[in-house]
Amino acid sequence: MNLSVHDKLMKMTSSERRLFEEGDFMTICNVDVEIVTNFIKGFSVLFSAPTVLITTQVFLFVEAGKYGFIMLGVVILSLFFQILICWRVAVLGVVKLSYYQKRITFNIEAFSGLKQLKSLGWEELLTLRNQEMRKPENYYNKKCFLYNSIYNFIVGFVPPLIIFLILVIDLARSPTDSLSTTYIYTLISYIGLI
Repeated sequence: MNLSVHDKLMKMTSSERRLFEEGDFMTICNVDVEIVTNFIKGFSVLFSAPTVLITTQVFLFVEAGKYGFIMLGVVILSLFFQILICWRVAVLGVVKLSYYQKRITFNIEAFSGLKQLKSLGWEELLTLRNQEMRKPENYYNKKCFLYNSIYNFIVGFVPPLIIFLILVIDLARSPTDSLSTTYIYTLISYIGLI
């Protein structure tokens, strides 16, 4: 998709290409292509995920009793936080891309006059300007990384937390000898699926 759009852009006349800022069209196209391909990759999940969530929640309820609903509450809560974090990362990503695009546009314009830059000895100034332009971009990279780390922590921490909560409640309400390894591994399997 990217290659075909790039080929069409190269076939455009220079007067047609002047309607777009340097790199604008390709950047917008790349973002759209990534959205489409990611949707195609995860399309099957739209059908399989609800089925798996509902059936495993029912089996968990059958296995653990009313305490199986702890899972439902924790999943809904973690889903809320995951959506909130993903939305925030998307907003930060758009802002970061605008800084990135400004830097790329600057570099394309600067390198179009590379001979003049070298003859004037401005390579160091170009490097310093690039470092200066990269600072706001790196600020947003750090924020995105922080949010992604929180997201990964939530996704990685929720299943063990649920298993721990259900087992603690089971231990509190019944004697320890009623907890078999089969029961524990069954809980782990259902919670892992969810």
